Amino acid sequence: SLQMGIFDDLKLIFSEEGQKNRAEYIEREKEEQMEAQRLIMERRTDPSKMAEYMDTVETNRGKLQEERSVYDFQTKSGGEGYDPLDEWK
Repeated sequence: SLQMGIFDDLKLIFSEEGQKNRAEYIEREKEEQMEAQRLIMERRTDPSKMAEYMDTVETNRGKLQEERSVYDFQTKSGGEGYDPLDEWK
């Protein structure tokens, strides 16, 4: 079987193909960031898009809070005979 060592990895990284792949990756990342920035600027200038975005954010926050509330029993302190396991079930 073919085994590659660290030097083979370095050759691949610094080869012409590796440099081309890295340049494509950097360009793709840059395009994604530019698109994200464009969407942010669009939201800032359009109140309806900002409202839609805020609705989405609030919905996501509500879902996260529901997920977290399942574990509230972990921090609740009860009186004598309190068993968090009973509440969890």
